[in-house]
Amino acid sequence: MKKNLVFKLGLFCAALVLVATCFVTNAWAKYTTTVYATDTAQVAKWDVWATDGDTPFTSDVTPVQIDVFTTSMSNIYKDGSGKNTIDSKKLIAPGSKGGFTFTIGSKSQVAVRYQVTVTDPGTTIPLKWTVLVDGVEVAKDKATLIECFNDSMKDFTFDPTDGVTGLSKEITINWEWPYEVSAEQDKADTLLGETPTTYTLDFEVIATQVKPV
Repeated sequence: MKKNLVFKLGLFCAALVLVATCFVTNAWAKYTTTVYATDTAQVAKWDVWATDGDTPFTSDVTPVQIDVFTTSMSNIYKDGSGKNTIDSKKLIAPGSKGGFTFTIGSKSQVAVRYQVTVTDPGTTIPLKWTVLVDGVEVAKDKATLIECFNDSMKDFTFDPTDGVTGLSKEITINWEWPYEVSAEQDKADTLLGETPTTYTLDFEVIATQVKPV
């Protein structure tokens, strides 16, 4: 009888151990995986410019002086430096001509649209204007520079860049005051010379980010 009781107690203890082992196994033996993710962003670079040679265009508060009317022609007064100027004003006359090239560009990491506009006094002085973009003639012998910068060439768009290699366009503006056009024009030109007129040309260059789509 005692042996039977001892045997039963042994079986009971063995069962308890087995149950306890199952609980321990369920508590500690399991699959587990932990993963992480992250992301960062940098603000896209904005780098645009407009220059006349090595001279950058500046704000409208203090616009840079550019050399549209510089001419190396003779038979017009030259100051001591050899330039056709007097009192810091460049001199033009019938038969004179000249031109200049300015550059617009971008190293921006976004697309950029340039708008170039010009203000001139119209046909007060009978100049003829010709414009080239990257060496290609886009307007010829216009009476005003405003006519050259019509709707078809006001906007210049640059694709996004890597921020290191830039994109640019060269805009060349040539002018000429025709000589010996007609007797009537000679009279008008003479009047301009008898009461010298100052001809001012103003440029505005606006660079705007193109909206991403």
